Amino acid sequence: IAKARGKKVIIETPNPASFPQLGQFVAAMREVASETNSGLIDQYQMLNSHMSQTGKTLYDICPDGVHPSDEVYAMKGNYAAGIFMLIYQMIGM
Repeated sequence: IAKARGKKVIIETPNPASFPQLGQFVAAMREVASETNSGLIDQYQMLNSHMSQTGKTLYDICPDGVHPSDEVYAMKGNYAAGIFMLIYQMIGM
């Protein structure tokens, strides 16, 4: 519906969380973004890379296993803003 009305669709993956099927859900989101030529903000990948690079665990970034800490919410916001700027530049606005 959004694309039919001339809108740019941007899909944002969730942050890592303690849900066993989350990886499959993220893979499906990536596939949909690719198949529909939609923008993608891959928070899942960015935060998994962050954990790998820093040695942090899921519970370091999401104390309850689901919701990010304030620091990680800010990190997610900054990451999304950077991707929005790239998309904005690509579509020439």
